Amino acid sequence: MSFRLRSALLALTLIPAITAAPALRAEEPFKFSETPGKLPKEVVPKSYDIHIQPAIKERTFTGSETIVIEVAKATKTITLNANALTIASAKLLDATGKIKQTAKVALDADEQTATLTFLEEVAPGTHQLALVFAGKINTAGEGLFAATYEETGSNATKTMLGTQMEATAARRMFPCWDEPVFRARFRLTARVPQNFTAVSNMPVEREKKTGETREVRFGESPPMPSYLVVFCAGAFDTIEGTADGGEVG
Repeated sequence: MSFRLRSALLALTLIPAITAAPALRAEEPFKFSETPGKLPKEVVPKSYDIHIQPAIKERTFTGSETIVIEVAKATKTITLNANALTIASAKLLDATGKIKQTAKVALDADEQTATLTFLEEVAPGTHQLALVFAGKINTAGEGLFAATYEETGSNATKTMLGTQMEATAARRMFPCWDEPVFRARFRLTARVPQNFTAVSNMPVEREKKTGETREVRFGESPPMPSYLVVFCAGAFDTIEGTADGGEVG
């Protein structure tokens, strides 16, 4: 079996079934205050819009994200997970995207958290957080990682990107509420080399060329925990077929 075939199968197997996140029945109201986990429950994420730009040769990446949050109780601090990331800026936006406050960021390597502190209280209601961050592309299967290989019949060394978020490694790729109790919608945009195929949880929504790279934007996912987020990119081949009357690839 060629590596391209194995890579395609790997990309397929790395995409978990979103249905693995059980839905709550209407008669079971969700009470964050009564759920386990270390993070405070007064602020919860509703959706993430994440942009990632890998620098494959340097084994680093830069990123930005806008997180829609729901604040249940007025607070001056918001704590979420971050591990082996730097956060260049964190801003509070209103529902229209207007900047309201800039936060002071304190990273705790032991707790794997980032605490955002604001001068004024964040009022209850819907807000947005805008964060700019950077991290490392790992060699081990944690967060965003790179794997090198030699394709069958060629001595050229190639690289593919993949993710392994379970159980708590999503926080290595982007700041987030990285506990299974927090369910949110995820939309990922990534810049990859022109010859790369990019795969995520959802179908590609649009693509555009950006110099020597290609920007790929995926559709928004259903509500799910952060450990189900997937991103793979490389010189993949596609294998298509049918199973039980449905098309698979």
